[in-house]
Amino acid sequence: MTESGGLASRDVDHKRGAAVKTRLLTLALGTSMALLTACGGGTSDKAGKSTTLPSADPALVKLVPHDIRSAGVVKGASSFTTPPLYTFADDGKTPSGVLVQLVDNAAALLGLKVSWSQIPYAGIVPALNSGKADLSGSQFSSTAANLQAANILSIYKNTVGLSVLAKNKGTYGDLTGACGKTFAVIRGSSIEAPALAKIDAACRSAGRPAARSAAYAGAADAYTAVRSGRVDGFLDSLAPANEVTERTKGVFAVAFAGRFDVYDSGFAIAKRRPDLAKAFAAAFDASLKNGSYQKIMARWKMPQVLYASKAQLNVEEK
Repeated sequence: MTESGGLASRDVDHKRGAAVKTRLLTLALGTSMALLTACGGGTSDKAGKSTTLPSADPALVKLVPHDIRSAGVVKGASSFTTPPLYTFADDGKTPSGVLVQLVDNAAALLGLKVSWSQIPYAGIVPALNSGKADLSGSQFSSTAANLQAANILSIYKNTVGLSVLAKNKGTYGDLTGACGKTFAVIRGSSIEAPALAKIDAACRSAGRPAARSAAYAGAADAYTAVRSGRVDGFLDSLAPANEVTERTKGVFAVAFAGRFDVYDSGFAIAKRRPDLAKAFAAAFDASLKNGSYQKIMARWKMPQVLYASKAQLNVEEK
């Protein structure tokens, strides 16, 4: 369940607005997102598929910091605006998505339940620093800047996709097709930076103007901007971009597929909790060994190339 307390009034308004936008995006994409049941220790979706959370592993439970182990709860924060990674289920309020379920699964092995709150992406690191949250359910890559701000646990691989209107995809035959154009990015994110650098290098070589970026609070806002023509495309993780392409059936398309680097990605844990980060790293390695990690990734149709072979804690991407 999402938490309603602990936010300033302006953030509560943003939270409600973001939830509405996420539901509208989900409806617009025709997405049948998985539903997390409030009871029974498992998750399910409309198709009837289910993933039962594992029992606590006594050896892993011992790794959890005493205060969190005693409470039995860890505080999670996510924007819930990027299906299929982190979103709300069809009821518009239950946290769901592949990253959310992977974190819930690892937490269960540690004998913990995640109490989720919705926080805009740019506010997640401040929430981790202030103690409002212990970990994120939104994606963070292990860049130098992110590693200075938080512990980063990489648990899958990632790459960037450029979502554009399907009717305009032919414009992007090579990277110079992006020169002089404006692309939406998520405010506070850094995953698009290497892709923009690669585009800019191609534009400089061709003597053409660089691409520009425009920051938005979440994916719903970004796709609305693309649809309305305020921006030319949206640079985001490839998995969500592919999800949108599949669900919109001819409205959006992914350009430059496979043209950008593949890198390690995952989620953030508060810098003040290195002990918790180590516990989650061990839990993710256990989930890889018991097969629950692979089942969740497969359930959300994540490509095999994005699967991790082990959890990596605070390993800076090259």
